[in-house]
Amino acid sequence: MKRSMSPLKFVSAVCSLALGSCLAQAGDRLFVANEKIPNAVRILDTQTNSLVGALDHPVWTTQGRGRYLTFAPDRHLWVVDDDSDGVFEFDTNLSFVRTLYIPGVDGPGGIVFDSEGLLYLVSFRNRTLFKYDLQNAQVIWQLELGSLEPNYVKIGHGGNLFITGNGGRRIEERDRSDGRLICTYSSGVSGPYAGLAFRDGTRFFAANTGDVGSPPQIEEYDASFCGAPPIREASIGVRPVTHAGLAMGRDGFLYTVRTNESGEGRVLRIDPDSFVILAELSQGTLPLAGNQDIEFSPCSDADGDGLTTCAGDCDDLNAAIHPGEAELPGNLVDENCDGSLGACDPATAWKNHGQFVRCVAHEVDALVAAGAITEAEGDLLIQSASQSGVGKK
Repeated sequence: MKRSMSPLKFVSAVCSLALGSCLAQAGDRLFVANEKIPNAVRILDTQTNSLVGALDHPVWTTQGRGRYLTFAPDRHLWVVDDDSDGVFEFDTNLSFVRTLYIPGVDGPGGIVFDSEGLLYLVSFRNRTLFKYDLQNAQVIWQLELGSLEPNYVKIGHGGNLFITGNGGRRIEERDRSDGRLICTYSSGVSGPYAGLAFRDGTRFFAANTGDVGSPPQIEEYDASFCGAPPIREASIGVRPVTHAGLAMGRDGFLYTVRTNESGEGRVLRIDPDSFVILAELSQGTLPLAGNQDIEFSPCSDADGDGLTTCAGDCDDLNAAIHPGEAELPGNLVDENCDGSLGACDPATAWKNHGQFVRCVAHEVDALVAAGAITEAEGDLLIQSASQSGVGKK
């Protein structure tokens, strides 16, 4: 398909908080909430293992506890500061919008939104689950959870709420409409739970931080068997090492944060079928401490090109860049999002300038013959290559 084309550009997309492109580019951005440093939300590209952004609002202090986060249906980011009882909202440009205080919440914990934009939040101090209507600014209902001492809450299979606890050492599945208890899950390990993630079908994962004599472990449950013990579990460390936060990546791997005895955290990539640790990410680039909540950036199609970030669109701010697009020769833009700049990568060590220009001309001929670009657009590419300094000594 022919398309309009801008001249040769020696630029590459960079995740910029000012442009909000941490949300608008690839769907592999992992947002990590920190409990102690100083409430910053770090943004990690899990494919390149690089820190691409950070968020630290001025009202947060080194004594705060920005432990939990989630995305709303409008792709706004919400971060809980359980020290001030506030929930902070940030827009798609990651600009601060407001602080929300829900009546009756003392020590807010995990937070999640349903597809209708209704908010569910647990309060660990008064051990209560809240359902809140943002549009009308009112609590729909609140439910005491007894000994659970809730920390994380997620929406899982069947649209039900899944809640983990520090005190009750269990996972509760509750109806989203009225909060009634449906099932309780537990492995029998004495440690508190600190994270949930859901995969296809009815299976879900839970992070158990372990306790004295019980190492931290990952557990997998099948929600189609109400109240059944885990179908698989595996230790992934030895105390005092702990784990907090779980997320399923769109690459099919499981991610969690490991915190060592010095309080330093690292993001782990785990095979969800074998529980083998495949990689330790963020070493030296993502200082963490304390408990974490993690979540991948939501899918988007901000440029309207018909492909979302979850479908591999590597620059959702540019409709001319997405999988299936023609790779234009001679520039530093990955138009088809395949991770390569094609045969005429200008960063390559060329023998001479002529060799680079001939490569561009050859690729242009193929694109014109395929109808991907016009002859006039091809001439622009060759002209730009000729005027560049690539290959010149």
